[in-house]
Amino acid sequence: MPRAGSARTKSGAKVLLALLKRPGLGDATMAETARCAESIGSDEEKARVLAAFPAPSLQGIQLTPVFFKTLDSIGSDEERARVLSALLKQRGLTNAAVLRAIVSAGKISSDELKAKVLSEAAGTYAGDPQVRAALAKALDSIQSDSEYRRLASALAQAGTGKH
Repeated sequence: MPRAGSARTKSGAKVLLALLKRPGLGDATMAETARCAESIGSDEEKARVLAAFPAPSLQGIQLTPVFFKTLDSIGSDEERARVLSALLKQRGLTNAAVLRAIVSAGKISSDELKAKVLSEAAGTYAGDPQVRAALAKALDSIQSDSEYRRLASALAQAGTGKH
């Protein structure tokens, strides 16, 4: 039998997902939606909501800090990595959002997932000097030799334009 809290979590996520599909939502509404998502108890449902945010909405001054605060409240490395990967694949991300995504990825405890997300960021955004610097800093947080080498290689390739 499903727990009542589980049903509330899923219905709350459904409401927020439906809201995000509406065109023309303002910055304040988007920020409040991210704030509401933070109260979702399930990391999986919270990640579903955050992954649905369109990249251009993260240009809003009110939304970006709230979005990443909510993202950082996800305890599951897999779910956090899933949201970050979805975000980094979108067009229209600002440099500020990319930099925040890199910082958030650096908090992932799994070196494999961390390196995967950071490699995705390197493959798309490493042409920017600030992004390269943030990626180089995040590289230092990887303890696994093989993941360190994989990300260092991705950064080197991105720096030469070879993908």
